[in-house]
Amino acid sequence: MATPGQQRWLLKNSYGQVSGPFTTDEVLAKISSGELYGDELVALYPGAEWIPISKDPQFYDRLLELLENDRADVRPSQATPGPSKHAWDEKNGEKSKPHGDKNQDSKNRVHRVKVVRLEPEKEPIPDKTKVIEVKKREKLVKKYRFKNIGMSAVVVLLAVAAAFYFTSTSSRWSAGRIHLLIPKTGGPLLTSAQIKVKEARAMRAFSQDTFSSYVQSEEQLVEILSGSPNDSGDVALLCLNYLELWPYAQQDSHDFFALTRAIQLASAVDPASNDTAVCRVVDFIARGRYVEAQNLTESVLDSFNGNKGQPPIAFYYLKARLLDLNNNPTAALGYVQTAEQLWPQWLGLFSYEAQILVELKKYEEAASRFQAVLKVNPNHKVAQIELGILDLRYLHDPNDGRSLLEQALSSSERAPQEILAKGYVALADWELSVGRQAQALKYAQKAYTFNSLNARAKQIILQLGGEKTLLNTHVEDLQLVYEGDQLYREGDLNSAQAHYKEAFETNPKNGVAAMKAAKCLWKLSLSSEAIDWLNKAISADPKLIDAYTLLADYYSRQFNYEAAGQVLNQAFQESPRSYKAMDGFALVELRRHDSKGAVEFAKKALELNQGDVNAYITLTKAQLDLGQYAKAFDSASHAVEIDVNSRGAQIAYADALGGARGSRAGIEYLKRLVSTYPMITEYRLALGDLYMKNQNYRSAKNVYNQVIGIGEQLKPAYMGLGRALEGQGKYEDALTAFFKAAALDPADATPLFYTGMLYLAAHKPTDAQAQFERVLKVNKNYPLVNYEIGRAALMLDAPEEALDQAKLEEAKNPKLADPYILAADAYTALKQYSLCAAEYQKAVKLRPEGAEMYVKMARCYRLAGDLGAALAMINIAHDQDSGNPEVWKEQGAIYDTRGDRQKAIAAYSEYLALAPNASDRAQVQSRINFLSR
Repeated sequence: MATPGQQRWLLKNSYGQVSGPFTTDEVLAKISSGELYGDELVALYPGAEWIPISKDPQFYDRLLELLENDRADVRPSQATPGPSKHAWDEKNGEKSKPHGDKNQDSKNRVHRVKVVRLEPEKEPIPDKTKVIEVKKREKLVKKYRFKNIGMSAVVVLLAVAAAFYFTSTSSRWSAGRIHLLIPKTGGPLLTSAQIKVKEARAMRAFSQDTFSSYVQSEEQLVEILSGSPNDSGDVALLCLNYLELWPYAQQDSHDFFALTRAIQLASAVDPASNDTAVCRVVDFIARGRYVEAQNLTESVLDSFNGNKGQPPIAFYYLKARLLDLNNNPTAALGYVQTAEQLWPQWLGLFSYEAQILVELKKYEEAASRFQAVLKVNPNHKVAQIELGILDLRYLHDPNDGRSLLEQALSSSERAPQEILAKGYVALADWELSVGRQAQALKYAQKAYTFNSLNARAKQIILQLGGEKTLLNTHVEDLQLVYEGDQLYREGDLNSAQAHYKEAFETNPKNGVAAMKAAKCLWKLSLSSEAIDWLNKAISADPKLIDAYTLLADYYSRQFNYEAAGQVLNQAFQESPRSYKAMDGFALVELRRHDSKGAVEFAKKALELNQGDVNAYITLTKAQLDLGQYAKAFDSASHAVEIDVNSRGAQIAYADALGGARGSRAGIEYLKRLVSTYPMITEYRLALGDLYMKNQNYRSAKNVYNQVIGIGEQLKPAYMGLGRALEGQGKYEDALTAFFKAAALDPADATPLFYTGMLYLAAHKPTDAQAQFERVLKVNKNYPLVNYEIGRAALMLDAPEEALDQAKLEEAKNPKLADPYILAADAYTALKQYSLCAAEYQKAVKLRPEGAEMYVKMARCYRLAGDLGAALAMINIAHDQDSGNPEVWKEQGAIYDTRGDRQKAIAAYSEYLALAPNASDRAQVQSRINFLSR
């Protein structure tokens, strides 16, 4: 009879793989080395029943000992601590440092307030990381893959989780695309021990880098966060799971909400943390907002460069992905190798490195990496497919390659569709080479189904089956969306929108496809069609909040604020806790010049998501409009702290800095940004706009010309140039600039509006009216057009027409003071002074700041014979701006009318002192002389 130490056992892992038999001592050694983790099943050999390994007392004790002595926290936004941070380099007598951006000046590093360092113009290429020999790498990954991950002292829970592992995930992927899991509010509260177990299981599953293991990891994390949503590190790991599962997800409103919810959870702990930044970058990538993903990734890496503390490990991987996406695999390789050194447990890094090596045509090295991955996880389908392709095509072992490919492609594990397409194309080519055309066509059709952009698959189908076969080969809607995204990223908007439309026709419930088609159409200046497609998106997927907010954005850009509000109300009804809906409300209120309303909605958005950069930007702008410069500066500082590379946040900060410390401070800040990033046109445009606010037209003109020279943002650059030239009195040149802007986007009425304003400034009211009528033909909701037509009517001595236009403008924009001012001016021309004063009363309720309106209102009251009201209004004007000559002139007229000669003389005299070159000086002096008799 065998002694206990010599009993033999079979082992079954979480994927159902059986190994052994092993003696008891060998199993104990595997536990101590980290090869076994507690979720396995064991059975006495031969013939005994399977039981959780933790149910056997001798294994339980060793697991307990390991768990108590070897627990360490892991955060995907930081390096993994352990016995050796750079194990394979130290083994060779070296200790390499993680790669950062070596060519960046630490003096320019972005910090909350003083920052101008944002994003490099050229991609930094990290120093080449030391390449580890394959055998050493395999040993290292195997040795450290499951150590230092975080485990519980209550090992008995492992058995429950093990059973859950084997049964809970199969139903989620058996029927096609999955939905991302979302942590629930108020879920079961877990004990500290339960959380530790689930964290450990989540990390182990994540490290295996397969679809099924990511699903398992996601499930464990969602259970934790449903009851204890206070660990941003767990949220960050969940977001990385979301990123890896995104190719398999439905990618609909549910999945987008999962990303949004994760950001909210992380922000509630610390909105400026790297963990929150991980989730925001993942969200940007999933939504195709790659520039913003790149900017935020850069800011995190920049802030770490040269600093002490844990490196932001996930961002080396994210940086690599973004570089690879931008066709820079050489630089991407350095970053992913750095991430490998910091996180050797995660097989996804090694698999990704191997894929990059394939791109670089380093086939032998790539094959070695894939082999290393498969030694750790034999079920790694991506490695199987990629290695099979390498053997079949490049490494002169076609039989083994074909066998491995066929085995991989028939397995139940999943892989991204682009990888599957590559595998089927390789098999199709092999079948062609041996003369089996029917089988080659079958494989090519499968490849085309998975990726219709695969040129070789398309070529084989056309060659063997013709155009009809190609047209009859089914491509799923999400694949068409994926291909549309690639075309959109390349700037081919026409082809992209065609793909999105076809995806929607293939699946009329795919609201995301319709929404993306709308984005393309809007950029192509097909605004009406874009709005139609957004309505289709909402009908197809009523919970797609992004579609509502985008539609409200488009409506408000067209000044149709009523429609925008209605759309956002629908979004609010669908999702009352959506911070994005609150963002939309805030932006619409800002555009309709209701700054107080914008502040209220922005604050509501921030209550729902403390890390909402867009809300802080809108809040800054609204507070600046309200003259709340200190508050605006604080809001802008928060925006920059959360995302220092947000161009909108940096521009808002410059504006707030100018408001709080003077315009020169804001200008100098923007000048440093322009100097550091000369090709980022947004900063130049913002600098030009700030010059315009300060009436520095010459400098503004130079800046706008620089933007035109770069060749980007041409429409706003020509608009700015036109305004600067108008400020210099160069009306003909300004007209040319406005016409160039109009030609770039015929659907935008703004250039036409400014052309009309230019004619007014040149005292050509008839031409101005004609231009404003053109504006109304393009966009009947354009604000202040009727107001400007009325101003032109007053210049043409037609006050009745001006009054009619004022009423039209008032109906469209009741919250603007301008139509009431126009009506008051028209009533003045009609000598209906009581009505004039009443209109000014309405205007000052909307625009209470400034002395000018109170002066005009006082004049109306005086001419209407109400001297008491006139004097009250002029006193308010005096309090607002006692240095305004018109205040003293009207005050003199009121006292003169009332018969108070001495006060009239004093007021008239102060007027002449403040305006010694006034055109009516002689008349006023004559009146003073008369009153002095």
